[in-house]
Amino acid sequence: MRVVLVSMNFAPELTGIGKYSGEMAQGLVARGHQVHVVCAPPYYPHWSVTPGYRAGAYSLAQPQPGLWIHRCPVWVPQRPGGLARVLHLASFALSSLPVLVRLVWWRPDVVFTVAPALLCAPGAWLLARLSAARAWLHVQDFEIDVAFALGLLGARPFIRRAINRLESWLLRRFDTVSTLSGRMRQRLVDKGVPAERTRLLPNWVDLGRIHPLDAGSDGAARSAALRERLGIGAGQVVCLFSGTLNRKHGLDTLLAAARCLQDDHGIVIVVCGNGELRDSLQAACAGQTNLRFIDLQPAAELNVLLNMADIQLLPQMRGAADLVMPSKLAGMLASGRPVVVAAEPGTELADAVHGAGVLFAPESVDGLVAALRALAADPAARIRLGHAARLEAEREWGASAVFDGLSAALQTPQRTRRPAAGSLASHGARRHSSEVAGQAAPAATKGVRYPGFTLLELLVVMVIIGLLAAYVGPKYFSQVGQSEVKSARAQIVGFEKALDQFRIDAGRYPGTEQGLAALVTRPGNLPRWNGPYLGKAIPADPWGHAYQYKAPGEHGEYDIVSLGRDGRPGGEGLDADIGNW
Repeated sequence: MRVVLVSMNFAPELTGIGKYSGEMAQGLVARGHQVHVVCAPPYYPHWSVTPGYRAGAYSLAQPQPGLWIHRCPVWVPQRPGGLARVLHLASFALSSLPVLVRLVWWRPDVVFTVAPALLCAPGAWLLARLSAARAWLHVQDFEIDVAFALGLLGARPFIRRAINRLESWLLRRFDTVSTLSGRMRQRLVDKGVPAERTRLLPNWVDLGRIHPLDAGSDGAARSAALRERLGIGAGQVVCLFSGTLNRKHGLDTLLAAARCLQDDHGIVIVVCGNGELRDSLQAACAGQTNLRFIDLQPAAELNVLLNMADIQLLPQMRGAADLVMPSKLAGMLASGRPVVVAAEPGTELADAVHGAGVLFAPESVDGLVAALRALAADPAARIRLGHAARLEAEREWGASAVFDGLSAALQTPQRTRRPAAGSLASHGARRHSSEVAGQAAPAATKGVRYPGFTLLELLVVMVIIGLLAAYVGPKYFSQVGQSEVKSARAQIVGFEKALDQFRIDAGRYPGTEQGLAALVTRPGNLPRWNGPYLGKAIPADPWGHAYQYKAPGEHGEYDIVSLGRDGRPGGEGLDADIGNW
């Protein structure tokens, strides 16, 4: 089948929606589908475009047969809050429109849109209707409800009512609307989506890649080495939070608990992640000896990281348990470690970890401290709960079963945009495997075309797109170059860190002749070189020009310079040089 996957976040992002959308595309291609992905350059969770990608340019890549990746420009704010975040989402919704229009001629069978960002929904829906394809919306979390809960969209009742009505109208346009859990599915119905058009599509975990490590294995040795690098003793209990550092995760509660546990030398809390709150959280905890911050680990090291932990941590803000089903939960369970979860009894999140972890009341510091102390003091309970967690992952969260079910569901035609009445189980989240696997024999969707649109629908969508263009366009195009400047500065900071490590080993910085290449290739016969100090080849700057390196420099021990957009020394605005001084 021909599938267009519209997902603002995509691989190689290591966490959240980008990770899952990347794995979904790979899973569909492996099952014989052709997939065009429409996405932004990777930027999350650092809120800075990854070196090697450009924030302000379109690109098309085909990394393997059957998979095409269209990258569209996006404005990435330095401080992603409130209006800036809305503008950020809208910039991609607007810039992706030309690509979506072009894909009409490819004649897709399914247009599959991932929300967040819901602002992409009008353009994706229009592509589906123009190409007579099935319009499928997958809700990873209720971004509007979360935004109101966090105070990001203000609190005026008439604004909330207007936005909620527009959200409901958009949701009802789609032929299929899927989400992660039974409670989230019920929430779709509460928002006006007919029950028969909803579907469960839970997140997943590759059970072959995430699993308990055998003692004496290479992975176990690497996990022990990671503990040692973090200064964690063999007898200390490691409590791990791994994920994006943002407001909805209730990290203030976790850090307050760490302060309460500071005199308990048997417990160490490790926070692994990046995001908008990383700097402020780390500054607030300066000097705490029982707390460690580390960056997100590469995908190949995720199993090593998860196995380093004795206890997995899943804090949440109050009221979030049925707004989102945390994507990280599947990996936590698969690692075979007990999970300490912020959730009220009776919520779907609480049900998902029943028998595999311990609950505490969201935002309750005392509850979290008590749970950690109890588990840290009871190794037998940790083993028992961890074993149950792995069994739960094998029973409910395996990637292969989820992808097989999705592939079957894509090929099962939905006969009309308003199908015959059906039913919705109000509490069927944890027994989702049979539905996702699509046990009814699917009829082939190939050749089945879906109805067009009414004049009213077209007018509403065009008004939404027009408002995006009128409001977002001028703001976006005035800022897009600044994203590339920000990306260049971030790359230079990365070079500085690598150069400092080079100096620690070699006793000096590379000379001008050796250049930045010395960070990835041993220069001559330098005896104390322990690189490479960068994970891959030296990247070009965001405009495709090579970075200039000089040591000793005119402004310090060394100079690193991007020559800006024009690639020539000097200049003004976006053509100005960007240096490390």
